[in-house]
Amino acid sequence: MDKSISSQARSSRVAILLAGLVTVSAVFVMAIPAPVAQYFRYFSIVDPSGGGYTQPRGISNASVIVGAFGSNSHGFVLKNGVFTELIGPGGTYAIPTGINASGEMTGAFGTSSTNPQGFILSGGTYTTIDVPGADVTEPNAINDVGMVVGQYFDQNSNSGNLQGFLYSGGTFTTLNFPGAVSTGARGINNAGQIVGFYTDASETNHAFIYSAGIYQNLFSSTCKSSAALGINNLGSIVGYCNNQAFVYSYSTHKYIFFSDPAGFPLPFGINDSGRVTGQVSLQDGSIDGFLAVPLQ
Repeated sequence: MDKSISSQARSSRVAILLAGLVTVSAVFVMAIPAPVAQYFRYFSIVDPSGGGYTQPRGISNASVIVGAFGSNSHGFVLKNGVFTELIGPGGTYAIPTGINASGEMTGAFGTSSTNPQGFILSGGTYTTIDVPGADVTEPNAINDVGMVVGQYFDQNSNSGNLQGFLYSGGTFTTLNFPGAVSTGARGINNAGQIVGFYTDASETNHAFIYSAGIYQNLFSSTCKSSAALGINNLGSIVGYCNNQAFVYSYSTHKYIFFSDPAGFPLPFGINDSGRVTGQVSLQDGSIDGFLAVPLQ
């Protein structure tokens, strides 16, 4: 799992650029019966082209879902059952990775000949955000006051070349878990709590939360390899522990493991109603998106 997160982060260095929205068609969303002892009812999210790759990355409290499809080279917005592709000028692409309550989005854009840059999309207008001196800036989440977290690649940085960042009020702050080789920031809530993963010297990932200026491991010996990939305003965190997906409550320090009937799930986002979205790896090698809705 640690290698899949690393390759996923680097695979988003594809050609992408944002300018407008083009409605493609209604997305294929199919309910999957929930087996006994499951916490969720699952819905499969597949882009209309049927290209074998759909990766939801973020979900708002209104259950608007954003992400990537087509081998991570196209961006989408799924709202009220309608799948909308993000298409930039000249046929270039944009990948949204996070969305807040007011519909502001963050993500990365670029062209086939340039490294991706970060963006914030608000009211139909996008603003470029780039960590000064970075080779690649990859935003992952945005909260309701416009604070953005992500990671950036810098060939002149530590040996991992990957460092987390917080963008707030026009200022970038580097996020590095103490003693880590590299750090990735993946989620932020309205309280400013940040979750992500750091990599140790053995190239193993570990889930963390950054709260009130303090870095904390989410798990101790429970998980050999883990990552926290999203957090909501109630402090519920999603991610993976070893080969299992989890929902973890920061306030109660309790967690549940869950699995999608269709395959192995990798959750990226959770909203305040507890709806979880992410990708699921199928037996035939394709990747579909999923929406997991709490049963109660």
